[in-house]
Amino acid sequence: MKLVEALWNGESREECMLAVYVLSRYKRFIPDLTWGDFDRWRRKVDNWEVGDGLAMWVLSPWVAVDREARLDHLRTLIADNDIWSRTTTKRLIPWIHQDPI
Repeated sequence: MKLVEALWNGESREECMLAVYVLSRYKRFIPDLTWGDFDRWRRKVDNWEVGDGLAMWVLSPWVAVDREARLDHLRTLIADNDIWSRTTTKRLIPWIHQDPI
């Protein structure tokens, strides 16, 4: 996780995307992430590419671990004042409404 945090705290969009990619490749770490991790990360999202990657590759599998308990966090983001937080969360709407596999 130190690598992911270092990349996320980098100065470029590419570093953030690499952090998302690393997490997507090491899925075993995703269930243990906290809402605090996502809350901190989403505050740095300032473009659709990073927001979509975070939503689809990391946030959606995290929610899937405990869908009922974690959906409230998404509801909070949908109502957030930050446009990129709302946009990131909206990427998950089709997935949220699917029946669990």
